[in-house]
Amino acid sequence: MRSITRRIHAPLLGLTLLSFTACTMVPTRPIPEPLPEVLAWTQAQPVPTVFFGAEVRENDSGSLDDLFFAPGVRVVTVADGSPAAQVGMRAGDVVLQLAGEEINDPDSFEVLLALQVPDSALILQVQRGDAIFEIEAHVREAAMPASPPTLVAVAEPARTLARWIRGGGGVVILASHPEGPLAKSGIPNGAIVTHLDGAPVRSERALVRKVLVKEPGTDVLMTWHMPSNKSQETHVTLYAPDNRLLEATLPVVIGYISSADGESSTLYVGDLWLIWLFKYQREGREHHYSFLRFITWSTNEGLLGSEQ
Repeated sequence: MRSITRRIHAPLLGLTLLSFTACTMVPTRPIPEPLPEVLAWTQAQPVPTVFFGAEVRENDSGSLDDLFFAPGVRVVTVADGSPAAQVGMRAGDVVLQLAGEEINDPDSFEVLLALQVPDSALILQVQRGDAIFEIEAHVREAAMPASPPTLVAVAEPARTLARWIRGGGGVVILASHPEGPLAKSGIPNGAIVTHLDGAPVRSERALVRKVLVKEPGTDVLMTWHMPSNKSQETHVTLYAPDNRLLEATLPVVIGYISSADGESSTLYVGDLWLIWLFKYQREGREHHYSFLRFITWSTNEGLLGSEQ
């Protein structure tokens, strides 16, 4: 008897493993467009007044097959006779810190440079190969006024459900989902976020990178203020999409199917194609029940009841 039981159970177990469909992530919620009054004042950006002479980019692996980002920003070109050239910087160097702050994106590099005073000393931590060293450079006044930077808002739909743009010494919330983590924590649109977990945030790309490395549902500490107001700290729980089982079936025996938005679902037991032992369907508030296909009833009857 034991051997017969094993023969029966093994195929059933195999069918269960083969036909069970895994949970699927429900799509993220859309982010509203920014309010015109919030967008207007963020366009007034300081014009850089200093010249350093090094152009940088993301410190990525350079391979699409194995793309990853390492700390720092990589120097692409160094202008002849520039402050960067005078201290020996060259293409391929990686700037890890600028003025005592870690740098991981070109925008933050530019923001920190713009904060410097002409002819002031600037300390950089640079990596060349396996060696890491500090250098002191003296930025000089720009020969001609630069054009104000053209800023583009960055949408971040995975953790904050918000649109961000550089401004006010940090990053500005242009718009956020009314049921997203920022709104739930009481941080309004137009707020300027200057620190995340105690670390300065200099650009929208820097903030996006910081939140994306954290797990959904993580609690972070944001330091923020409204224009002309004092800074305050607020704990924010990053958005975590719901996981919902969309389909699970054991052919003939039992099955469950649900829509991604959770508005409709079907459960059946003993599905023999033309007839079933039991079937339950839900569409919104309507519930429909059926035994042996011919014995049926519905509650809050609507679309399903009219189709029977």
